[in-house]
Amino acid sequence: MATNARQSEADFLRTCDVAFQNVEENPVIKAALAEVGYDDAKIQEGKDLLSTAQLKYDTNKKEENETSVASLNFKTKKEELRKLYSRHRKIAKVAFMDNPATLILLDLEKPIPSTYTHWLEVLNVFYVEILADQQLQDKLAQLKVTAEQLTQGAELIPEVKKLYATYKDEVGESENATKEKDTAFTALDLWMRTFYKIAAIALEDEPQLLEALGKNVKS
Repeated sequence: MATNARQSEADFLRTCDVAFQNVEENPVIKAALAEVGYDDAKIQEGKDLLSTAQLKYDTNKKEENETSVASLNFKTKKEELRKLYSRHRKIAKVAFMDNPATLILLDLEKPIPSTYTHWLEVLNVFYVEILADQQLQDKLAQLKVTAEQLTQGAELIPEVKKLYATYKDEVGESENATKEKDTAFTALDLWMRTFYKIAAIALEDEPQLLEALGKNVKS
């Protein structure tokens, strides 16, 4: 949208709305515009563009809010899993420090991956392998890591995956809503630019009336 950089989208919508209201309510402005081709039908074109832009703006805001909520839910659950795994990993490295094969089996001999996908894979291997081996569980139980706690960690993984998928879906919907909103604002902005140029000609004998249409006029 090529509106004034200092003018927010919400301000732009309000300015357009006020302009159309004053065209309807001020008989002098309405008559002057009608003489240069901006009759009721032409003004309705602009009002329709405004309605579309307002709808797309509201939808975009809604999608942005839903994306923020989805992001928060994902990050909160991911952090819960991270803290739980961090404790289990720390204890497991002590419990199996004399068993190199187990350290390798549980991916404990390498640093924790930084990428989300690899990180989740490492966590999944850790919990799957331990929960499939009673001896490993018994060893950890001696250091106060219960089977219930390990199961909790394992069950958090699909929860995190689901929340991440929801978040990514919301991001996609938000990006699409932004594109549609930008397209609608561009169409409205182009219409309004032409409208103001024509209005300036129609009201050249009474330029102060342009202010009723949202244009500042130098005195």
